[in-house]
Amino acid sequence: MSKVNWLNIQIFEVEKKTIKYLAEKVSENSLKSSQILIGHGQCNEDAELLKKKILEIDQSLDIMVSDLSATITCHVGPKMLGVGFVAESRI
Repeated sequence: MSKVNWLNIQIFEVEKKTIKYLAEKVSENSLKSSQILIGHGQCNEDAELLKKKILEIDQSLDIMVSDLSATITCHVGPKMLGVGFVAESRI
């Protein structure tokens, strides 16, 4: 296996763990009546996977997925995920 393939596998594993972590944090801390926004920079599949993981934990949440603007993505780069929600307390 070449270094590039190994690196891609490692990045994929980190992304899976990050998505799982984000889903758990949102589900644990969001107000049940609030809407959740998942914004992404050129990674719709990751955003949809995050939405799926959150809904696996709590199906009552209202989740919207949206592309981020060029202004934001040009500063953070591709493959960025952001989650906005109203929390029960600061986390």
